[in-house]
Parts: sequence; C-alpha cells; structure tokens
Amino acid sequence: MKRKIKKITNDDEIIKGFLGKEEELDIDLENNNFLKPEKKEIEEKPENFESLLETFETDIKKNNDNDEKADLNLFEKINSYPPIQKTKDLHGAFSSDTEKIIRAFISDSKLHGIKTVKLITGKGIHSKTAPVIPETAWDVLVKLKRENKILYMKWEKKNNPLSGSIIVFI
Repeated sequence: MKRKIKKITNDDEIIKGFLGKEEELDIDLENNNFLKPEKKEIEEKPENFESLLETFETDIKKNNDNDEKADLNLFEKINSYPPIQKTKDLHGAFSSDTEKIIRAFISDSKLHGIKTVKLITGKGIHSKTAPVIPETAWDVLVKLKRENKILYMKWEKKNNPLSGSIIVFI
C-alpha cells in the first residue's frame, strides 16, 4: 500500500502545507520506506547579473518613492491638525501608573474628537535620580503608535526629552 505525505523541511513549511504548495514524498507504508521522488524539471530563465541589478535598483527606487510619499502625507496630515486642544500634566505621577494614565487620556481625547494633545512630563529636575517620566511616557507613546492609536508624537522643543512636554497627534 502506497500513500503520499507532505514533506516538511522546516517550521515555515508547516504554513505552506496548509496552502498546498509543498512537495510530496512517496512512502511504502507496508515496508516503512521512502520512495525516491520523481525529479521535476524546472525551467529557468537565464538572467545576467546586470539585468538582476537593474531590477533590484528599480524596486528600491519605487520603495523609496512610496516612503517619501507616505512621509509627505504624514507631514501634510500633521500640518492640518489643530493646535493643542487638551493637556495632561504627569507631574507627581508614579512611573508605574504612567502607561494607564496616558492610555486613558488618549482614549478619552479620541472619544471626544480631540486631535492634538500635550503631555507634560517635566524635566526631572525634582527627581532624586535620573528623570523617569519623560522616558516612560515616550515608550508608552511608541507602543500606542505601533498599535495605530496615535498618528505621531514629538517633543515640544525639537527632539529634546528635556523639553518637558510631548505633543501627540491622535
């Protein structure tokens, strides 16, 4: 009795197995032997290095053009946003509570149609150690951006965490 089973060469092949694009092996179940698979001829188009390089460069240029357009669209969106509409002061907050406070503030602002907010993190000059809230707040905003819950964020004074506040575009 002979059956065909799917050949899985690595973990990624498991997913391909569900898509039906995997190779098959013949197995003789009575003798538990693998039968030699038939060789399939593959037609290869001869390409020289120059044409491959040209194709690669064209693809890179297209990707760069798309990235520039996306950056321009983001810039245009941010410029169309209103000035700061709401502010949250994080002075006195514990770093362990910062994420909950920011998430609640952003959710509430979004719910009420507010598009531009300011988070006052402070500069950390009253802290006995290094400033904690500015870094923690920034990390939370990075998470929110990855979750597509905010559009963009920036330090109020250039890219300086010691500026004491972050502008958030929701």
